[in-house]
Amino acid sequence: MNVLNNGANTDLPDHAVIECNCVIDADGAHPLQIGRTPLAIRGLLQNVKAYEQLTIEAAINGDYDKALLALTIHPLVDSPLSRNRF
Repeated sequence: MNVLNNGANTDLPDHAVIECNCVIDADGAHPLQIGRTPLAIRGLLQNVKAYEQLTIEAAINGDYDKALLALTIHPLVDSPLSRNRF
């Protein structure tokens, strides 16, 4: 489920939306505690979350520079200036 982190993953802010296993009851979905992310993927997870947050801020504020920054830090973007040629 996609839910607010609320401390389930201690490496991400509580307000971040995460996809994780949950217990679902009459009060909604409750994320299972993840704790710390394994070191091998922690940086990637935090980097992608930073990209998502910057993208949201750029969209809300119409901020081109913040959108460019978001693309610059995404691990799958080779260069913010390159164009894919398929």
